[in-house]
Amino acid sequence: MTEQTYDFHGVRMLVHAQRPDVAEAVDTRLRHFRSAPASGQHDVAIELTDGRASAQALAVAGRPVYDTPFGPVTYDDASDQLWSDCAGQAWLDVRAGAGVAHLWATDARWLISHPLLTIALVELLKRRSLFALHAAAMATADGAVVLFPGASGAGKTTLALGLLRLGWGFLGDDMVFLNEDMVLGFPDEVDVSDDTVALFPDLGPALHRPPAGGRAKRPLLVEDAFDAAPVRRGRPAAVVLPQVGAGCESRLTPMGPDDALVALAPNVLLTDAVASQAHLDALGALVRSVPCFSLETGRDFERLGDAIHAIVG
Repeated sequence: MTEQTYDFHGVRMLVHAQRPDVAEAVDTRLRHFRSAPASGQHDVAIELTDGRASAQALAVAGRPVYDTPFGPVTYDDASDQLWSDCAGQAWLDVRAGAGVAHLWATDARWLISHPLLTIALVELLKRRSLFALHAAAMATADGAVVLFPGASGAGKTTLALGLLRLGWGFLGDDMVFLNEDMVLGFPDEVDVSDDTVALFPDLGPALHRPPAGGRAKRPLLVEDAFDAAPVRRGRPAAVVLPQVGAGCESRLTPMGPDDALVALAPNVLLTDAVASQAHLDALGALVRSVPCFSLETGRDFERLGDAIHAIVG
């Protein structure tokens, strides 16, 4: 059993793992938040365990709150339990109010260390006023943070890498967190597709590991590829909702806050009513406080970088 502590923007995490390979995969994701043990004190505890029987014994019949390619995630209001059975390969049990998550797997390292861990973090941190946003986040030289929310396939990673090459600061390419009026970075591994490598062939030497769990994308550590430390936090300056454009030229179009909030609302897992409302309120406050835009992303990253600089002043 391995044990590692992390300080995730003020939330103290304790992670136990039975398997060294799972512990390593989780630590890679949380590497920028490692901390020294603090006399057993922690805010949340995450257990990563082998086995099947103990997980199945805890299963509950809740209401669906999120669909994954591996099965639904359900929530039971009475027990405050978030639960998922990933096609008999891995299991998730989160008691966010108590600050505890338990993840089991048979032989599914990627499932437990990535999708299931992400869901556990989103719910645990929501109860501690850190609200997840499925977005890339990049910072200008003077610290203005531009958020690029979008579902998988919206082009967040390609956009983030294009701006990184222009000298922008990196908070994350897939998920960040909101707390009051700040954006909190989560500089996770970057999953890079062959199409993205074709756009940025100089990234090739940094892609030293094969895809995990049968996935088509390969992991990249930004600090290896760009020799730059990630930005930990900053004040939001704009929300830009991207989609991959059909042409080479990018197009920015202003968007009203109500439309932007509708686009961001799926970020809220409808679990505990109070915490879920607080999450939605944080998203509403964000889109009302900064200009919002839709973006058709082309390949003109330098010109696009200038255009985004212009909208944040």
